[in-house]
Amino acid sequence: MLDVPANKIEALSEMLALSSYGATKNIVMTAMDAKGPLEVEAFAEAVFRTIAAFPHFTCCLKEIKIKGKYYLVWQPRPDLAVTLTLSYLISSNGATPLLDSLLQHLGPRLERDWNLFEELPIECHVVRVSPDHHFLVSMFHHIGSDAATASEFGRQILLRYHEIVKGEKPVWADQATAISSSGKRKVKIHQADWKEYVANVRHNLTNMLENSVVPVGSGDGKDEGQHHVKKVLSIEETQWVGKLAARNSASPIDLLAACAKLAVDQWNSARNVPPGLLTVPMTVNTRGRYGGSGSPNTTSLLFFKSRPDDRRDPAALLRSLALTRIKHFRHQEDVKYVRNIETVIEYFRILPFWIRRRIAHSIVSRHEFSIAVSLLGALWPVIKNGKPSATTSVTSSGDLTLTEVHGLGYKLLSSTHVLLMVYIFDGRLNVILTSSASLFTRGEAEAFLALFAHNLLENPTGMLAEP
Repeated sequence: MLDVPANKIEALSEMLALSSYGATKNIVMTAMDAKGPLEVEAFAEAVFRTIAAFPHFTCCLKEIKIKGKYYLVWQPRPDLAVTLTLSYLISSNGATPLLDSLLQHLGPRLERDWNLFEELPIECHVVRVSPDHHFLVSMFHHIGSDAATASEFGRQILLRYHEIVKGEKPVWADQATAISSSGKRKVKIHQADWKEYVANVRHNLTNMLENSVVPVGSGDGKDEGQHHVKKVLSIEETQWVGKLAARNSASPIDLLAACAKLAVDQWNSARNVPPGLLTVPMTVNTRGRYGGSGSPNTTSLLFFKSRPDDRRDPAALLRSLALTRIKHFRHQEDVKYVRNIETVIEYFRILPFWIRRRIAHSIVSRHEFSIAVSLLGALWPVIKNGKPSATTSVTSSGDLTLTEVHGLGYKLLSSTHVLLMVYIFDGRLNVILTSSASLFTRGEAEAFLALFAHNLLENPTGMLAEP
């Protein structure tokens, strides 16, 4: 039997490493907007203490060959120090959103080709806006972190910073943590037979050949940049969204996906583009669902397709999404997605990394989606009645007050033109639209997000029963 190295990276991380090619950077970034006096040396100490609790952050990739097959493994690199910088944000235009200024400021770090064989998969930045206003930024290559890992990393930094400057634990230190909006129950993985395997391969090949409709725009087809547009709902609006979803026997993620589909149709209809096949991948957090939670990447996808007739009745569309999502979980479609990745990786394991990454990038780029939706749940939620709530436990550390948290994916997949990343912080729903500059202009990205929010809040289509 083939001896597989114990420190081999798991399939999702390997695919993320392989697909990081060309315009695809696969970077996860969190920026905590902190007001109040910051003790920079204490914060640096908190960062390094926290990194010690995440051993793979002090590793690089290494490729090894065993019996004719190539494997990527984590290699400890005690000779490398984690990048931690202090810089000053210079914004020439006061009307420019701070998030835009921050992304422009960190542009060289975001745009570089991250050499995973010589660089650690994490770096941290303190960006000073004013003496009592800082962005505390953690930047990860996706091989080392998904949203859940990034969230816990940020929480641990804030905990240690408070301990260093105050000499005691914060009141929220011992509260249970979770990023998902619902609890996870461990399930037994269904073992597929050969007939299911063949059917699954056929299904995936069919999906690759079907052309889905994407929103039309006036972007520059040669521009490899992105627009990141953010909208923060009020506490009342956030509660309204939850009530609307519950009244319609749906989950908030179902509501988000339904509103996203309708926004694509409405947007294109206004530009005389006929409706067609819409494909919406939904990000789901499977941490703890199939086993332990030690992996840095426990994110999977569920795929939802609809044709124009499926969307004629918005209320029926929402119900269909809810039922399909439940069916997908019952049939373990999320684990099938991971298995498909494992199959592709194993098939090409006879080739070295530099060849496999070109193949992986080519395969991944064939999957063009109409719009992707990712609901990350609540950041550092207070647990009520055994379930995560919309109330955030971590809103301060030392003498710092966290006013906002920006979490986004930077050029995760070059073929995903529009991504909605949604999460709750301090009782308010945060929506970040990431769109390709080759598709949308900045103004179009803002207008599309406004259309999505209108569907979510104003219910213009009569899709939802009023609570």
